[in-house]
Amino acid sequence: MLDIEGTYHTLPCKPDHKRYLTVFFEGFFYIDQNIPFGLASVTGLQGEVADVIIDIWKYLGVDPALKWVDDFAIFCFPDKRGCHLTISANSLYHYSYNLESMKNLIVPLGMPWHKEKGSDFTDIFVYVGLSWNILEKSVSLPESKRLKYLTKIQTFLQSYEHAQALKVEAESLSGTLTHITFVFLHGRSYMSNIYEWIANFPNKFTPCYLKSSVISDLKWWACLLSAPHLSRSLHFRKEPTRDYNIWVDVSMNWGIGILWNGQWDAWCTTEDWRAPSRDIGWLEGVAAEIAILITRDKGIQDADVLIRSDNKGVISAFRKGRSSNFMVNLSIHCSEEIYASTGLSSTLIYVDTHQNFADPISRGILPSSHLHLPSLTQLPPPISQFFIHA
Repeated sequence: MLDIEGTYHTLPCKPDHKRYLTVFFEGFFYIDQNIPFGLASVTGLQGEVADVIIDIWKYLGVDPALKWVDDFAIFCFPDKRGCHLTISANSLYHYSYNLESMKNLIVPLGMPWHKEKGSDFTDIFVYVGLSWNILEKSVSLPESKRLKYLTKIQTFLQSYEHAQALKVEAESLSGTLTHITFVFLHGRSYMSNIYEWIANFPNKFTPCYLKSSVISDLKWWACLLSAPHLSRSLHFRKEPTRDYNIWVDVSMNWGIGILWNGQWDAWCTTEDWRAPSRDIGWLEGVAAEIAILITRDKGIQDADVLIRSDNKGVISAFRKGRSSNFMVNLSIHCSEEIYASTGLSSTLIYVDTHQNFADPISRGILPSSHLHLPSLTQLPPPISQFFIHA
């Protein structure tokens, strides 16, 4: 809950290195006495100073303490040894240090703490731009930041929905949204189109029009940030991942096969299923999506379920919450919506193709009909047109 004032400008430069920080401006040469903001090595130099602070505090009993560049988060627990230094006058507990005593421990370093940023110990605090609630074990976006980022998206859309944007502006917005996906995990799959668009800029000087998919995703973000007080729970699941013996596999020549706790189901592809972004990876993504749909339709909630697949690319995409394949991204969208409404999550693990029990089913070799999985699941409209239920 502390910030260093003038993070980089307060770091003095070694005298014999100053000649390398010379700037020519309007006919004059200027030499930086301190480390200038923007220098490539500055972050590492500041990191060394911050690491020293953390190490000294830890040695002196101020622990645990975290840092990110110039932002420090320090935790304080009741002191079992019976020290009588309290955080506040109304505190029922005793602590071995408070904010002032902690800062006094490193006074010899001459660290200039920011006079406005930072706060005393509390159950709710802001660190790296996010609001952390210790008692509720949750993280959220501060209301001021939510409104700021919502305005940033709306202004960007108003300016460039029908005009060209520069890469630097697109990267700024992308960086903002990437940061807050830590709170809004389901927003990760709404970043792939933005990343792809930015990657296709020819250079930083040539503006480009927004793709329709980027506009759609930015509007989704704007709608999300229009609702206040959204947070992400940081509670760990007490129960282990549930294994319902789920296996998924696909073949390009037949379709999708699924085993779910000893029962099977399958979908044969139509003749026109192949298209750009609809490939073997897409089929594997749909298979995982269907397994999650079946889990939901069986009434299972608030659980993490194990799914076995032999496609490492799709496993990685579901773990990251996004895919560079537009159609796989849609499967992740659907899965994330199920997670949000049911409390479900999934853990996808890799199995070798030759050991995948769903492999014969995906090639049309179907088990006995009395083991057919009861038909609970209706495929979503975006994908149902490309499959025939076996």
